[in-house]
Amino acid sequence: MEPYLSFLTHHWMLSFAFIVVLISVILFELYLQSKGPKRLDPQAVVLLMNHDNALVVDLRDRALFAKGHIVNSVNALSSELDRGVAKLKEHQCSPIILVGVSDQQAMQAAEKLLKQGFEDVRLLSGGIKAWKDASLPLEGK
Repeated sequence: MEPYLSFLTHHWMLSFAFIVVLISVILFELYLQSKGPKRLDPQAVVLLMNHDNALVVDLRDRALFAKGHIVNSVNALSSELDRGVAKLKEHQCSPIILVGVSDQQAMQAAEKLLKQGFEDVRLLSGGIKAWKDASLPLEGK
């Protein structure tokens, strides 16, 4: 412990700069998490589906969707989301949970929906892989 204290006293400016950078990184990460759609784990998605009648939108291509998807989810390709928004308008005020191959794909789709006026858009953190890893049921072939 003494070598650390000696380092801190002899290099106090370097130690202070490290602490400032560390706090800045933490605050920036918290800011990014508070901005945009909320990320949910699979159990939270199940609760929303069962209690708040959430709509699950699977953004994967049709072949992957056919192989296995979350029960009662709808398929909407993220590339076609701009044109397919009309189909989702009836769910504009209810929770919408986006499921993609990656969180980045779902985040891009969420930004599109939020710009279109959807109020409650969320993401399944980890995508369909997280759902499978939680041993939750899939529907399909």
